[in-house]
Amino acid sequence: MKRIRCPIHNHILLDERAEELVDAPEFQRLRRVHQLGMTNLVYPGANHTRFEHSLGVYELARRVVEHTEMDRTNGELAGALPIAALLHDLGHGPFSHISERLIGPHEGLVLKMLRSGRIGEVLSEKGVDVDLIQRILSDEDPASEIVSSAIDVDKIDYLLRDAHYTGVSSSVDLGRLINIMIFDEGLKFRERGMSAIESLLVTRFLMFPMVYLHHATRCAEEMLLRAMEFGISESVMTVEQMTLMDDMELVIRLWDDGDVSAEIARRLFERRLYKVAFEERFDPALAALDDVVIRKIETEITSDAGLNAGDVIVDISRFPESNLDGIRMVTEEGERRLEELSSLSGYLASAERDYWRLYVFTDRQNSEAVEKASGGSFEAFKTG
Repeated sequence: MKRIRCPIHNHILLDERAEELVDAPEFQRLRRVHQLGMTNLVYPGANHTRFEHSLGVYELARRVVEHTEMDRTNGELAGALPIAALLHDLGHGPFSHISERLIGPHEGLVLKMLRSGRIGEVLSEKGVDVDLIQRILSDEDPASEIVSSAIDVDKIDYLLRDAHYTGVSSSVDLGRLINIMIFDEGLKFRERGMSAIESLLVTRFLMFPMVYLHHATRCAEEMLLRAMEFGISESVMTVEQMTLMDDMELVIRLWDDGDVSAEIARRLFERRLYKVAFEERFDPALAALDDVVIRKIETEITSDAGLNAGDVIVDISRFPESNLDGIRMVTEEGERRLEELSSLSGYLASAERDYWRLYVFTDRQNSEAVEKASGGSFEAFKTG
């Protein structure tokens, strides 16, 4: 076993298979892919990467296997689950979820990488059941809930890690969370540890408005997305080329070869961010907006304000689906849903709307014209 120090989990223990996978070039690329995209422009400490997050998810999966004694009931699954956890983010493109909106879900790319390159070689040499790993990562095996569900080792690690590097307080009891896990045709939790689950859900609830949905973070990420889109339209790069880039490769390509994309990228990485010109709280009509309609409104506002493409960004900032109804609790009376036992979980789900925002960003000098054009565009949408 190789022991790696970790500020979140103290130590991460890699077996021989995991060590060789980590040394593969495809996995080492994750050292150069930021976990939180552009959040370091708001929280300077948020420079951690998909590399250490993946190691952390592996370690948590290993501990779950150990705690549930999975090796006694299903040795093959016990061997494959930590490897699936280790490789779950292998397909992330530059700046993580930002590029994913162009290149597609990273999960699909991971499945392709399991049978190619050095990753494929190591899995074959070590006799790892790749089909089983694919089923876990495709949510086709009950064990997939340990890696991807309402509460899983992926979410536990990124919430703890992101809170640590952004300086946000967290009271999550990691040991307690793992100790109440049961693997029985999927992931379940003992009722006596419900407070540990609620603590994790509170941390998730607070992390979104404070970090993930912070208006400056949203602005920076949307600016980078527009730079990528212009880069593709300007033939700076293709979507296929972007897929295997890291953060540095993307920035260099945009700066050296782009036109509008280069201007946005320079503004972004010199931290000359756009400002909020228009903001609106939760509205059921606006909540139904999809990306196509948002871009149409964005184009209208840009035209009405007499500006050029790329000068205005419309963004809807909202929580992703929490799927709390999928959390199963084991009680003395039998199996129950978390929402049946915890009033807090229901409150948190409804309170998410308090932090829903619609933003229109632009350069400060254009704010007045954009604000006027935005008000008219959204009122027309709601009444028409």
